[in-house]
Amino acid sequence: MKARPSFHASAAFVLAMCAFYWVDGLGLFWPFVLSAALHEGAHLAVLRLCRTPVKSIRLHITGAVIQTGAMGYGQEALCAAAGPCMNLALALGFRRLWPELCLISTVLAAYNLLPVYPLDGGRLVRALLLRLLGLEGGLRLARLISLLTVVGAAGLCVWLSCCRHLGLWPCIFAALLLLKLPSDTHGA
Repeated sequence: MKARPSFHASAAFVLAMCAFYWVDGLGLFWPFVLSAALHEGAHLAVLRLCRTPVKSIRLHITGAVIQTGAMGYGQEALCAAAGPCMNLALALGFRRLWPELCLISTVLAAYNLLPVYPLDGGRLVRALLLRLLGLEGGLRLARLISLLTVVGAAGLCVWLSCCRHLGLWPCIFAALLLLKLPSDTHGA
């Protein structure tokens, strides 16, 4: 009999979702929940198709983390691409019927496709680099790409907040991206 994956939602995740619901004046909370749930569901569906066991699902303030069994580079890339592909399909399919869902899905796809490991784009880049360059070279280059992307995005976000007066949202985005960056990336 297969073991069911464990599930955990951090207190920070629950508080962030409650705060989002409370301050949401634009009606984006439920489109976000639907888009994020279908994004993760697409990952889980492809993992199931690849017959990769799911050990745990954890919800953090920076997003969901699905811990799995071992995968090959091709399987890793397919599983990583599934979530953003679902978001893009939602954005295209609901662009006229539900513009809020289209907006949220587009933003989630763009965020998740950033080449920052462990985001989906970073997982895609890492799988490709590991296949092309081997373990040591692939990991080094993937870490460097992640670090440069985060530094560039953080700089852009600070500029948008300070020079373009877009409020704190860009800085909040930069902080979430910095939190997503693995602690070993500075060793690239």
